[in-house]
Amino acid sequence: MLRGFAALVVGASLWSGVRALARDFDRAFHVGGKSVFPESMVRQLDAIRARVPPGGTVLLLSASSTDGAWWARAFQRALYPRNVVVVRYEPLPKAQLARLGREWRFGWGLLLAPEPSLLALTDREDLGTLPALPDRVWLGNLTP
Repeated sequence: MLRGFAALVVGASLWSGVRALARDFDRAFHVGGKSVFPESMVRQLDAIRARVPPGGTVLLLSASSTDGAWWARAFQRALYPRNVVVVRYEPLPKAQLARLGREWRFGWGLLLAPEPSLLALTDREDLGTLPALPDRVWLGNLTP
């Protein structure tokens, strides 16, 4: 009798596990969408990829170390392995910026901030806002 009860418990566990797996598989691969990134960020990433060549090194400076940190790491992950993205947060002293520039030889700067004044960018382009933040995404050539 105990073996019959144990078999019933194992059978019920397998049945509910297979149903849950099928439901999660459907949700992940049919309902999940094409990208884990929001549509506005996908457009920003496309603009960055169009301008920054493969192998180019980017300094990403975020004015916010709270919510901006999440977005900074999302950009870093989205551009990997095509581009090296070095993430730093404000305030960034000039001496540290100069040292980073010598070490990494940045060609481009990506700034997540309300205003583009934190980083000396030439040919600056405003790529729009970030979801749920007042910060904008600024891309440009990083002046030495």
